[in-house]
Amino acid sequence: MDKGVVLEPNYNPDRDGIYSILQKYLDFPVLTKVKDEKGISTYMVKCSCLLMNVCRYIIATLPSDTYPIGSAMRLNDLNWDTLQFRILKGRYENVGAHTYNSKNSYPFDMELNMSERNEKFTSYLCENLKHLKVHLFHQKSNNLYEYPNEGTLSSAIETYSTILSF
Repeated sequence: MDKGVVLEPNYNPDRDGIYSILQKYLDFPVLTKVKDEKGISTYMVKCSCLLMNVCRYIIATLPSDTYPIGSAMRLNDLNWDTLQFRILKGRYENVGAHTYNSKNSYPFDMELNMSERNEKFTSYLCENLKHLKVHLFHQKSNNLYEYPNEGTLSSAIETYSTILSF
């Protein structure tokens, strides 16, 4: 007798839980595919920002897919490997805009604990999100302690110097 059929070969309950938390935090953004390079597809969306010469972006990278450049996809439809929150100079005019409000209640206030610190970045792990790694890139040179030993998921995202990865 057959014991069951795998319906989704890439199903990972831990990863799917993290996807769900971030989708809710960001209010379900739609990202635009901007490039395919070296086996990686990159999607972006611009977030509201009041700065003149720089903008805030959410950037998702995943193994190369078959969608054409310019395709719009909801974040919840992308099986991303890294999700970046970055401030970039210049403007990417071919991507959509998105607005969300930061949230400081559970699960977005889950505590992050420093796991590595070097000249370029500080990395964190979250006890409740076992497979997620959070990296905050230092903005100031020669400032090893730019970021604290502890923080929250929402505070890390809102620095917009952040890469989340598995």
